[in-house]
Amino acid sequence: CRGTTEAASIDYAGLVYPFLQKEMSLATPIPLQRLCRLAQVSRAGYYRWLEARPAVDHDLDLHDEIQRIALEFPSYGMPRITEELKRAVGKWARNGYAGSCGKTTCCACAAGSSW
Repeated sequence: CRGTTEAASIDYAGLVYPFLQKEMSLATPIPLQRLCRLAQVSRAGYYRWLEARPAVDHDLDLHDEIQRIALEFPSYGMPRITEELKRAVGKWARNGYAGSCGKTTCCACAAGSSW
């Protein structure tokens, strides 16, 4: 089962650790060591997950601006979005940045842009 989630690129730990946390908070909790063994995860991984802070995307505003441009001008490709980005925000834009977020997650591609 675990191998198939990895093949499907599903975050197995992200699914299991919240469940383990819920089980630990029950009135008659199952020991963490046993839960981790059953779920095939490490206790150390569980504790790292508990201490982890949410990732901060420092370029969130920039990605928002790229998305706004891509939605406003759906026929624009990476070079034209980069030029528009330079006009809109100036110092943030660098050559090729509009395409560096990757085609699989880029909002412009999701909007049907040709790049």
